[in-house]
Amino acid sequence: MEIETNESSKRYIDGKTFQHQLDELATTIAFKVQREGAGHLPQPIFVTADIYYLLRQAQQTYNFFCFINADERRQKDVDYRIAYSAVTLPLVRTMIDCLYNITAILNDPGPKGYQFRESGVKQILEALDSDQQKYGGDPKWDVWIANRRKQLELEMRTTGLTEPEVRVAKLWPTLGGYPQDEEKHSTHGAPAVFEKAHLRVLAGIFWYFTRYFPRIAAHRQFPRTQGLTS
Repeated sequence: MEIETNESSKRYIDGKTFQHQLDELATTIAFKVQREGAGHLPQPIFVTADIYYLLRQAQQTYNFFCFINADERRQKDVDYRIAYSAVTLPLVRTMIDCLYNITAILNDPGPKGYQFRESGVKQILEALDSDQQKYGGDPKWDVWIANRRKQLELEMRTTGLTEPEVRVAKLWPTLGGYPQDEEKHSTHGAPAVFEKAHLRVLAGIFWYFTRYFPRIAAHRQFPRTQGLTS
């Protein structure tokens, strides 16, 4: 199968029409959440911070896409490989996950705000338990684990959480877990706009790019965007 190599036959997206505009919009929204969120959202107090960081994570992931696909990198960086652009595509799922988590929290900020934070702390505690079981007795590991537990204890006290509550908290579902069954989907409290069929499509993004990456890279059929800057 011959691959079309005529540059004039390829279609491009003009990155200058959206790159910096979207970045500035994300910055504005993040600062607005940081500045005004506490006055509009109920307890817990940390829900505003969590939404702010989710916005920033999605924004910086977007900026990384722009960085790796910038004209100057593709055209002038001798170390650039088209494979580098291809392997970053699953990060689209990270952005979707961040934005979906925000909508899920905002649908019921009180309970969902607690669940999101408790789930994260619970997983850290369980990781420390695992490290303690594997490496306990090694003085260096014992010191590190003890210090990490003290940091978590301080964070829990600051945010009004207790370890017993965190230990039994329900884990926050991942993007792939949202549409697994109707009960989990409905109790997660996601807005109705996110139908299960749509979530299945989004959750399949990583699978799609993993499956087709070798073909994309081999034939240089990677989607092109011109006008991006680092």
